[in-house]
Amino acid sequence: MKIKVMLVDDDEDILNVFWENLANSNEISVVGTARDGKDAIKLYNMVDPDVVIMDLRMPEYDGIYGMANIRKINPNAKIIMITGATTNEASAKLAAHQPSAIIYKPYEISQMVGMIQKVMNVQTTITN
Repeated sequence: MKIKVMLVDDDEDILNVFWENLANSNEISVVGTARDGKDAIKLYNMVDPDVVIMDLRMPEYDGIYGMANIRKINPNAKIIMITGATTNEASAKLAAHQPSAIIYKPYEISQMVGMIQKVMNVQTTITN
């Protein structure tokens, strides 16, 4: 059975690249995309993904908003946060909400696929 993945990013080009690359995997099925944290919450309820991949920085409703509210729906939701932010403030916010994993930009799609596989078996992993 394929791992159902939901993608969340405000950049449509990035969503398309993720979709194309992850869709080529025999192990992963992209079940939907959202453009901000608020839409991610609605979509999560509709598609019931195994893993959410979400950008940290998005206008208005960011990844922290999305992660916090998805965790209200499912405290065990597997959420991989993607960020280029290395500030103390961003690190503190991420630590407070305990994503299943963090991928720091820049990264390779193969790294993302590996992280999806890891979070399906292990709850907390952080990579640089």
